Amino acid sequence: MVHILLAVDGTYSSSEYNVDGNRSYVRRFYDRFSGGPKRFFEGPGSGTMGGIRGLIGTDVDDIEERAWAALRGLIRSAGDRRDTRIALVGHSRGGHIVCALARRLVGLHVGSMSPSLRAPTMRDPSMRAQRDRAPAGPTYRVHFLGLYDAVDMTWNAGNTDQIPSNVDWYAHAMRSPELGSRSSWGNTGMATLCSQRIQTHFYRATHGAIGGAASREDGTNRSLPSACGDSVSLTGGDYCNVSISQAQNAREATRANNFILGHARSAGLPV
Repeated sequence: MVHILLAVDGTYSSSEYNVDGNRSYVRRFYDRFSGGPKRFFEGPGSGTMGGIRGLIGTDVDDIEERAWAALRGLIRSAGDRRDTRIALVGHSRGGHIVCALARRLVGLHVGSMSPSLRAPTMRDPSMRAQRDRAPAGPTYRVHFLGLYDAVDMTWNAGNTDQIPSNVDWYAHAMRSPELGSRSSWGNTGMATLCSQRIQTHFYRATHGAIGGAASREDGTNRSLPSACGDSVSLTGGDYCNVSISQAQNAREATRANNFILGHARSAGLPV
């Protein structure tokens, strides 16, 4: 059995979450994971292609395509085996992206990534025929899908409202609607299927805090432009409409992170 992990962070993660000695919760999950091959992607708007692209999410498709290629590479490096346990973790739009990857895995069969079955140039006709007749193995499943307040604030065509049936263990920590943080966004990945191990929970923490913005890796509070843990303000008021102290926000966000980690460990992930 081999564990692999692909993690995608939230919008502006390189400038708002993974900076000044801080690590987002997705990044901390990734750093803790010791089971096998893994890849981490900063979220939309990160790096040199940030700014307006991050604000409206126009780089989500690009990140998804790069993450999809990386995930197939992880599967190959793990041996393209039936017992490969795939874990996907994401925050905010990164949660939307990993939900999309889970859906795409429905069409990927065990053995389809093996070089002997996918070599582009096979001169021997009998070899080509053998490849073409090779029976497809079962489709790859997602052993664990962990979402930190996943949202679908994108313009792409992918619908991630419904978690696909190939997900075995699903945990989603979400901001409480009564707090008013990013109140117009809602959540994605909310639909439930009876065949899944489903765990969802609401926390009185802001969207940014659940991503890890409200506390440092050492557990101390992080200084933010807003006590809400959401650093973006609009004319007419902050995104957070309910008063909450930064300490309270950080404590609730820590509970949300422990919720995801706890279920990941219950699923057997080495984190």
